[in-house]
Amino acid sequence: MFNLARNLLIGLFCMFAYPFGIFGQGSTLSNNVVAMTHRIIANHQTGIVGYNQISELDTIFRQSKDLCDDSYSEALITLTFACLPFRAFAVRIPVVKAQLMYNVYSADSATFERKNDFLPNNVYFDSPKSRFGDKDKLAHFFGAAFLGYVTGSVNIPDYIGCLVEVFEEVFKVDSSIDLRDVRTNKLGGRFGRMLRKKPEANPSMYFSFYNLTNMIR
Repeated sequence: MFNLARNLLIGLFCMFAYPFGIFGQGSTLSNNVVAMTHRIIANHQTGIVGYNQISELDTIFRQSKDLCDDSYSEALITLTFACLPFRAFAVRIPVVKAQLMYNVYSADSATFERKNDFLPNNVYFDSPKSRFGDKDKLAHFFGAAFLGYVTGSVNIPDYIGCLVEVFEEVFKVDSSIDLRDVRTNKLGGRFGRMLRKKPEANPSMYFSFYNLTNMIR
C-alpha cells in the first residue's frame, strides 16, 4: 500500500512540478494572499482579534470571504497560502538524490515574517508549548476545507491529506508522517463540506468541539 502511494506520488510530482513552478506572483490569488497577510498583521495592531486564538480563525475567515467577494472556495485557498509559515520548501527527489526548492505565494520577506509572529499557535488542547506551536496546522485546515468545499466530499480531503503526508515523507519534505496533520485535515475537510450546507459555519466550531470531546477522555 505504501509503495503504491509512493509510486503514484512520484508520478504526480513529475507531471505537475513544472506547472506548479511557473504560477508566480501577480495573479489574483497572489494579490489576495498578500492582502490577507497584511490583514492578519493589522488585526493584532488594531486589536481586532477574538477572545482566544481559535476565534481568531473565524475573524480571518470572515475577512477572507469579504476580500474574495463571498467566494468560499477563493477565501479558503487564499487562507491556505496566507497561513503557511514557510515561504519555500525543499524537495529531495528519491534515487537521483537531487534537491529542488519551491517557492509559494507570499508577501515580501519582512511582511511574511511579521505575519508569522501573529499566526495562532495554540489551537488544540495539546498544542506544543512553544513559540511555533501549531502554526503549521492552519494551512492544513484551510487547504482541506477548500477540498471539502469544492468536492462536497468528506473522504477526498482525508485521502489527499494522507497522500500529502506520504509525499512529505517520500520526498523528505518532512521526516515522518504527522498524525496531527492528518487530524487537522479531517477537521478541515468536514468544515469545508459543512459550508456547502450551512454558510454560517465557522472554523472555531470544529477546533472547539474536538478539544472539548478529547480533553475529557
